[in-house]
Amino acid sequence: MTLKRKITGFMLMTAMAAMMSVNAYADEKTDMAEKTAETAAAAADTAEALADLIAYGNNGESILNGAFVQEQAESGLRDQIAAYAKQFVGGRYRYGGTSLTSGVDCSGFVMRIFQNFGINTGRDSRTQASVARTKSASEIMPGDVVFYGSGGRVNHVGIYIGEGLIVHASNERTGIKISSMYYRTPMKIGTFI
Repeated sequence: MTLKRKITGFMLMTAMAAMMSVNAYADEKTDMAEKTAETAAAAADTAEALADLIAYGNNGESILNGAFVQEQAESGLRDQIAAYAKQFVGGRYRYGGTSLTSGVDCSGFVMRIFQNFGINTGRDSRTQASVARTKSASEIMPGDVVFYGSGGRVNHVGIYIGEGLIVHASNERTGIKISSMYYRTPMKIGTFI
């Protein structure tokens, strides 16, 4: 084989390798362009879904007026109130007491729990019953209050924590505890929220 043929063959092989490399590079760039287009389309879909969520909330109600945001904030506040109240289970009952650590009565307990969240309830259970907005048992949510009494007069109150339960400063023997909301017949269900 002559030198000229060897050089021509080598140049031909080099040219073919370069062409194959260019084709592979072009294919790779095409794949990347397609993937970029797919990612952009997915991002656009996500942005559209997010815009819909912001505009309409998860229940179809417009939140431009703040109703959806307010509902979410209220739900979080209710859960916080219930969780805070449960922290004191096992605490001491003291008639006329208003200290969550050294002793409270039922209305003192309610007053101090809600006061922690900037909500004024009044001091005694009758005042609290008059301040709280009435709700039905089917509407009750954590953070609502349940009032009990006898002879048509309110004399006890507890905080609803969900699942049919209240937390309340019960009496000197049992202290702050969790009970069924129907351990007595409720006189009124209300809310300060």
